[in-house]
Amino acid sequence: QIQTILLDDNAIEELPSEIATMQSMQVLLLNGNKLTNLPAGYLENGVVTRVNLSGNPISQCPQVLAHLRQTCEGNGGMYWPPR
Repeated sequence: QIQTILLDDNAIEELPSEIATMQSMQVLLLNGNKLTNLPAGYLENGVVTRVNLSGNPISQCPQVLAHLRQTCEGNGGMYWPPR
């Protein structure tokens, strides 16, 4: 089971929805990409502890961003928001 996604600084513009539905994913490090949106599947993740979205121009999906922040903080982790 994959628990960590580390894709920093890869000029990624979009994530496949399959990544969002990985229920074992605890760490999502995506800083320094070109993401503008995140799949709604992240709303179902309740185990994430670290998410770094800094350096991404994400302007859509406020519910997904709020859920990831709340879940990280609730699990005693860290959340870095998009710029």
